[in-house]
Amino acid sequence: FTGQLTDVTEQKRVEEQLRIAQTAGGVGTFEHTDGFGTVEVSEQFCHLLGLQPTDSLPVRTINALVREGDPPVIQVSDGARGEGYSQLRVRRADDGGERWLARRGEHRTDGELGGRFIGVIYDITASKVAEAKLLELTRTLEDKVEERTRERDRIWNRARDLFFIVSLDRTYLSINPAWSDVLGYSEADVVGKDSAAFLHPDDAANSDERAAWVRQGKAIENLDLRLRAKDGSYRWINWTIIPEGDFCYGMGRDVTDRKELEEQLRQSQKMEAVGQLTGGLAHDFNNMLTGIIGGMDMAQRRIAQGRTEEAASFMDMASAAATRAAALTHR
Repeated sequence: FTGQLTDVTEQKRVEEQLRIAQTAGGVGTFEHTDGFGTVEVSEQFCHLLGLQPTDSLPVRTINALVREGDPPVIQVSDGARGEGYSQLRVRRADDGGERWLARRGEHRTDGELGGRFIGVIYDITASKVAEAKLLELTRTLEDKVEERTRERDRIWNRARDLFFIVSLDRTYLSINPAWSDVLGYSEADVVGKDSAAFLHPDDAANSDERAAWVRQGKAIENLDLRLRAKDGSYRWINWTIIPEGDFCYGMGRDVTDRKELEEQLRQSQKMEAVGQLTGGLAHDFNNMLTGIIGGMDMAQRRIAQGRTEEAASFMDMASAAATRAAALTHR
């Protein structure tokens, strides 16, 4: 009997390090030789599939755990060796739990030894669950965005107020359909035009001042300006404009009826003031006429009685009242 002893301590040390690394990293290794019905596997490989630790497993046993429709762990059919990266679902042999596994492998040809398929598997269930949650969150977010967009479009299209977007140089970029209802303009009539071109000439200075505010990032609220309608008339619009970045978003409400009522109220107040003034004048003037008439009446009586020296004082009283009346009329 003859033989040879070889020191494999270093080899065993490396194998142990590899086993620990595979276990800690959750990586199972396998090696399948072409034409064989069994596969050499690591302990971690068996653990990932819920099998008892062993050095070799039948190909059929391994692939039987893969969910139908997913690629097998070991591809043995001619012309399809399953190289590269793939994902698959397995139902563990011990507890029946479903897990996602990733497999990476490559086929090698070693001369007389034939072909071998060498690879690894590792668990990606956690990342798949996170991916599914992220997809669900994305779908939910997309649904919310879509619903918000529909709500915004409904408000934009059906609102009776004037909605618009303008650039900082006061060029209209977009308007809602209410512009046609209130002012008679189509989108083509307004978009691309300078907003100042539609203003009443008397409101231009006020508009220029507020435009400077907007360029400084200040919002405008409760600003009444007249806007020319397509038929040439002017409508009072109460504006709210909010700058954001390079654009301004605004809303205008037609307050022409309110302005007309306010003007009617001012005219009514003027008439009331004139009535109070004329009433007061009439009262004061009547008092002065009483002094004039009374003084003249008393003077006539004194003259008739021959008491002419007393008549002069009553005439002076009537003259003074007439002077006051003249002064009141002048005022």
